[in-house]
Amino acid sequence: MLAKKPDALDAPLAALQSLRQGAQPDDLPFIDIGLRDYVGCAKASMAVVKMLEADFTRGSNWLVLHDLTLRVGEYYARIDHLLINRNFDVFILDSALGSSLIKVDGKGTFSRQCPGQTRFVAIDSPLDQMARRMALLNALLPRLLAAVKPGPDSQLRPNVMGFFLLSPGISVVRPGGFGSVDTRSFMPMIQITKELNHYGANSGPMAAAALVSMNQIDNRVLTLLGERLVAMHKPDPIPTVEALRLRYPPPPKVDTPEEAAAKAALAFSCHCGSETFTIRKLRLGGDAVACAECGAAYMLMQLFRCKQRPCGAKTEVTANGKLRVFCEKCQKEKLLHYSEST
Repeated sequence: MLAKKPDALDAPLAALQSLRQGAQPDDLPFIDIGLRDYVGCAKASMAVVKMLEADFTRGSNWLVLHDLTLRVGEYYARIDHLLINRNFDVFILDSALGSSLIKVDGKGTFSRQCPGQTRFVAIDSPLDQMARRMALLNALLPRLLAAVKPGPDSQLRPNVMGFFLLSPGISVVRPGGFGSVDTRSFMPMIQITKELNHYGANSGPMAAAALVSMNQIDNRVLTLLGERLVAMHKPDPIPTVEALRLRYPPPPKVDTPEEAAAKAALAFSCHCGSETFTIRKLRLGGDAVACAECGAAYMLMQLFRCKQRPCGAKTEVTANGKLRVFCEKCQKEKLLHYSEST
């Protein structure tokens, strides 16, 4: 049975378009990414909605809710799709995440491709977010069940699970060897029907037989649970430019060709790869820098590739322990990692 339809798309889309009309030039990139992301997530979500409603809303053994936002005390959960069957199996389905490529490293750090771009931005761990949603429902659903079905049967505990549904062509780039990150909850959306049917019968004679158990919720109670959850729904606020800036950090600054050339000219490390140096006094006066690892010495003019003869480069150790090499004639300077002796 369908307890809650998806939220209408018109209001948030109109809000984003309205933001764009009056936006400052610096805000436009964030709003445009937000629009592309919203449209992509909405398409992914609607594909899941059609599939779930075709397979799980015709009978009375399943409760289906879409776009459910719950705030209980300090706890918050945004749930794309929630399904509950009469065995009190509870499924949280996230379809929004799977609308763009996702990466995860061996330490569990996630990043997501910006809509319409090639770059990735770091995101909060979806696994941690899902764990918070599951914790909220594990605490909330027994209370709701006790309220709508007083008595011994109200002691039934939910079996809460969470899955991330990936749109066609979208994948999770996992670390080699998978590390310690368990990504089995990420799956193509077309597989979710088969997964759900493992846990509770959907329809037909086998379904009825599976539900003949002491540990089941009758249709009336399942309906009341749905009504209580819908009554608790609190729609998400209309997006703001500030929220979009937090969600989509700006891309790193790309150096102009001139800036890149200037940085390359100042780049310096020893042939052994070390970037730690000390000061070496020259017999004829003046200073050189010597690698703290292998002892190789370099004239100061080599640090700047200075073409002027003689170069006016000098050295000093700064208060914070860096080796500053500077040339007033060239108007250049470089800070090196400093070691007192080789």
